Amino acid sequence: MSTMAEHQIINASFEVTSGAVCFGALPDILQGSAAPIQPPPNPRPRVSGTVTMHPLEYNVPAAKGTWNAYTLLQMEASQVEGWFAAHQNVDPLPELLKILRVSGSPYETDSGHTENNDETRAERVLLINRYDWGMDHDMIPDVNEDDFMAYGNTIGLVDHAHGNSYVEKWTQQKPKERGSSENGIWMYIPHPEYMWGRFGFNDEYTEARSFLCFTQRTDFYNTRFPGQPQGLREHETSLQRFRRMIREGKDFSGIDDLSARSTPPPPELRGDSWSVEQPPPESERVGPYSVNDHLLREEDIEAIRASIPPIRDWFKEYLLNRGYTLEDIENRARREEMAVLVDPWKEPIIDLLNELIMSYLERFVLPLRSHGTSSEFAPGLFPSLNSTDADSSRKHIDSWLLKRFTEGPASPTPGLDGVSVLARIKEFLDRRAGSQPVAFDRPCIVGIGRVVVALVADVLESASKNYAYGRDDSWRAAGEKCVITPRSIRLGVYNGDGILGLLRYSAVFWTGRP
Repeated sequence: MSTMAEHQIINASFEVTSGAVCFGALPDILQGSAAPIQPPPNPRPRVSGTVTMHPLEYNVPAAKGTWNAYTLLQMEASQVEGWFAAHQNVDPLPELLKILRVSGSPYETDSGHTENNDETRAERVLLINRYDWGMDHDMIPDVNEDDFMAYGNTIGLVDHAHGNSYVEKWTQQKPKERGSSENGIWMYIPHPEYMWGRFGFNDEYTEARSFLCFTQRTDFYNTRFPGQPQGLREHETSLQRFRRMIREGKDFSGIDDLSARSTPPPPELRGDSWSVEQPPPESERVGPYSVNDHLLREEDIEAIRASIPPIRDWFKEYLLNRGYTLEDIENRARREEMAVLVDPWKEPIIDLLNELIMSYLERFVLPLRSHGTSSEFAPGLFPSLNSTDADSSRKHIDSWLLKRFTEGPASPTPGLDGVSVLARIKEFLDRRAGSQPVAFDRPCIVGIGRVVVALVADVLESASKNYAYGRDDSWRAAGEKCVITPRSIRLGVYNGDGILGLLRYSAVFWTGRP
């Protein structure tokens, strides 16, 4: 357990006498000092033009007394990467680590919240993001400064009663020369572009007691607190993080992720061109089905997965024409090797893939069951084949699927029991057909089977390339494989190129099994 005595490498101190501080660039401080002391803010994000921002007055109530400031330094070069200030009665390092847990750099994985919400309020942390600063530079005369990014993107923290006088003084100084004074500090960070701030409040959320500022360049894995040998965050590979989340009981279903992506934002966050792909009404969804209806067994799905090359032949040819060597391509193929299915998520993935395929068959194939031949059936299943409307993604996927329907792969998928899969597809359609029997002839059923395999392969490939755990690791130990989870499948479908339109009617896809 750390103690405050361990962290007394203090870089500067200043006094808060008014019970509030102003913060930001010089125009922000000027605005904050002109405004009355605000109650503890609880802002919510809103759209401003093309960005999201929080409305602020640039002052907050703050604990009176001495505040200590600490430079956060890059591990190797000891360059300033950020600043942290805290009231003298606050143990600084635990406070800083708590803030980073709640909301750190948005460029880092598992860095917490990116906007103010009920959870950040409950944790007593206030977020100031890159577009929240006022930055009205016309209010302040220029000072010659070698660092062309220094004006708007370094910030000050100053007692509310002294805001005006400090702006007058700091206006006459280059940002890197302002430093600290009795009632405020200029938190200069070399060469920033965007700035973020985080206030920590007391337990009652009545006054701020700490403040963190950092830039888009701040790497908290490689940034240390004064007197500490290690970084503020412990580096993990994607697979290490995956294993930790397993131990912590992380939900890998992806249902919450899907809900967050498909829920319309509140009106204040809807820009002029906002759009979100929402689930169909419950009355239009199909499933869940019995596991006894599964069309694809574990060995079938594994055979399809194993048949997907890390680099397609056409892309390999493209890379060769661009000057890549065979060794380059082989190294890339090793990095992009198909991810694997592992327990305990293998069974849920198999169930989810079957639910997606059965929903597709019921929604799109079964209504065409009176068409006995491929020539009668195909135009109905691939209606956008020759479409000229704006939905190019649907046209593309219909063209691709028709090719699979009519031609299939160049060679059978090794290990796939195609005969049994086709039999199960026919049995499934017959069971769901009701009083109108299925008239598909054998070539038609074979074509449907090819489409099923193509859809499963596309879903697995998208999940592996874009959402598998371990995919973003620059290095993996020998034998380590990237891992597909149900979350990988759901996000791969939701963000896929046109495939969501075909698989979106699965109830299990959106909400899981009841």
